[in-house]
Amino acid sequence: MLRWLVLGLLFVVHVGTAQTRTDSLRKLNNLAAELAKRGRYDRAAPLLKGALQVEARDTLRYNMALVELAQGHPDQAKQWLTTSLPFANVGLQKGLIAGQQGRFSEALTYFRTTPATPENSDALFYNQAVALWRSAPEKADVYPHIERYLQQSVSTDPKSRLALGQLMAAQNRWDEAVRNFQQARQDGADTQVLLRLGHAHLALNQPEEALQVFQEYLDAGGREGYLAHLGMAYTHYRKGDYAAAGAAFQRVLRIRPNSAEAATGMGHILIGQHQDGKALAQYQRAISYDSTYAPGRLGRAMAYYRLGRYAEAWKDFAASAHIINPDNPDYADFYLCRGFTLIRLKKYRNALAEFENAQKSKPNETAVYAGLSEAYRGLGDFQLAHRNVNEALKREPNHAGLLTNRGNFQLNIEQFNDASDDYKRAIQLDPGNINAHNGVAITDLQRDRIPEALVRYDSLLLKNPRQPMLYNNRGITQSYRGLQLEFEKKETEAQGSYKKSLADFQRAMSIDTAGGYYRNNIGNVYRILNQNDKAVANYNGYLSKTAINNLGVLYAGTKQKRYSYYYITTALQLDSTNFSFLYNRAKLYRSDYPDSLTTRGKYLRAESFISPNAIARKYSKDGYITVYLFDYQYNTYEFEGQPRFPIKADAGKPLEFQTFFDFQSIPEPPKPEPVPRQPREYTYPKGKSLKSPRKSKNRGSTECPV
Repeated sequence: MLRWLVLGLLFVVHVGTAQTRTDSLRKLNNLAAELAKRGRYDRAAPLLKGALQVEARDTLRYNMALVELAQGHPDQAKQWLTTSLPFANVGLQKGLIAGQQGRFSEALTYFRTTPATPENSDALFYNQAVALWRSAPEKADVYPHIERYLQQSVSTDPKSRLALGQLMAAQNRWDEAVRNFQQARQDGADTQVLLRLGHAHLALNQPEEALQVFQEYLDAGGREGYLAHLGMAYTHYRKGDYAAAGAAFQRVLRIRPNSAEAATGMGHILIGQHQDGKALAQYQRAISYDSTYAPGRLGRAMAYYRLGRYAEAWKDFAASAHIINPDNPDYADFYLCRGFTLIRLKKYRNALAEFENAQKSKPNETAVYAGLSEAYRGLGDFQLAHRNVNEALKREPNHAGLLTNRGNFQLNIEQFNDASDDYKRAIQLDPGNINAHNGVAITDLQRDRIPEALVRYDSLLLKNPRQPMLYNNRGITQSYRGLQLEFEKKETEAQGSYKKSLADFQRAMSIDTAGGYYRNNIGNVYRILNQNDKAVANYNGYLSKTAINNLGVLYAGTKQKRYSYYYITTALQLDSTNFSFLYNRAKLYRSDYPDSLTTRGKYLRAESFISPNAIARKYSKDGYITVYLFDYQYNTYEFEGQPRFPIKADAGKPLEFQTFFDFQSIPEPPKPEPVPRQPREYTYPKGKSLKSPRKSKNRGSTECPV
């Protein structure tokens, strides 16, 4: 029936008179408007197109634009609104068209220039908020303006309330977001509000509430099951329920097999279970889906770090730095792992900042001070390194590695008894700690317990025959044993010790070909043996500040005071605080430049810097200090880290624009007022009135049809 009516109207439009054509256009427009109001845009569009072929009236153009806009055809809709039209909401419609085309700033301009009315105000303010939000989604300074627009439309529209909740979520104002989502739910918002509410509970670490709402959303047939299952997976992960989290992530992967979020989540679970190799495979999978996904890069950094692949770890740590912050205690372990990564890469100064960041939220964490100690040691600041290892031991007093490191610092400042105590305590805690055993042997040597030191080194080398550190230090011990024997007038045995000493140094060099400092020690033995040419050759082979000092001592012993002065003062230019170097200068001036002491008397104070009982002074043949280079190693602090990976609740993207379809009807033309009729009078030809004939009594009832 409708079809024939439309065909009839179209026929009249094309062939009828002007009056009938106008009337038909009106009827076609109004019929199309009614169909459009019912959502039958497919039926309304051909009616309007047919009418527009006859006459492009403003109302037809406006309605046609709205129909095209409703069908998602913004380009076609724009063509119908190119001319000025006399309708109040033309600007609103142009804004919606620009919004659908992604021209949000232009859309905002149209919305702002459209006058608000009681009918369009809700849609107008809501769309202004959406246009502003989508034009600058990450600019926090526009959020107050967006909030103001939404507040103006929120009283009657649950969609505005939902958007207001999302705006709060985007600003991490999750408590306010929950209140708005709950209000939108009460006001009749669609199931989308359940998804948003679940993620808000997740952000607030309210796992039970989050799981309940996510399940409600799924039971209600929500269209975004991917986000709901992902939210449930994150919630289980945060609770530490790795089994439930893994099952939820698997559901996500079945819905979306290339989900970087789900693959990363599986990696997080495996990191928590210390399956670092498998975790790395999951992170690689996630990054293959999205190379810019920062949580995946952060997870892969942790996997690389635990696997000892520090250069690769640092690249990923650097790429994901923006998703963690030092004020959150959950992220302290990330900063610690970043710091230890930089230490392994020998970037000690950069590492300091990472440990200081971790210290902000975990001031009592042992690893913070152990890391700072290692960083300062790498920078050569042994005083701060010593101070921080003390802080670490206050928090973990039975850590064998830290005790060994403190022993080394005390050895460095010649506190041999304290150092020995720390080493021995470390050995009780960790009998296999080679560095602690080595430290005990060095302190035995420095305290003139040379036979005990040799026995310990012999025992250590039986168990560790390829440790160059042990050969080097035993070689030094054998050298001092030779000097000790010489003082005891046991020349033959002394020569045997020197020979053993050289053999140990050579053995160390054969194992560690990069260890040039062995040449300094070899040069010292040759100097004792008066083989000065070989001594000089070895010193020159490793011309460190120590070797330069030892060259000065050699020339002082051969009475070549010009060379002696040159080398000893050069060594002091390189290290002006070295007690041995200062002591040698004092002795040089006392013996060779006594006249200069009137102006340089302060030099003599250095004679008290070296104790007479120190083996370097006690067994010196000429009174000068010949410096040996001991090898003692620091234990690295092993920190695996068990961080809580950042879980980013989904705040949702800014909502779509809200259409406002005010289809226009063409009113019927006003009907003409009826003309009043006067009663007719009959007259004779001469103007006399004609009387109606009387009815005859005998007249029948039949009336004349005319």
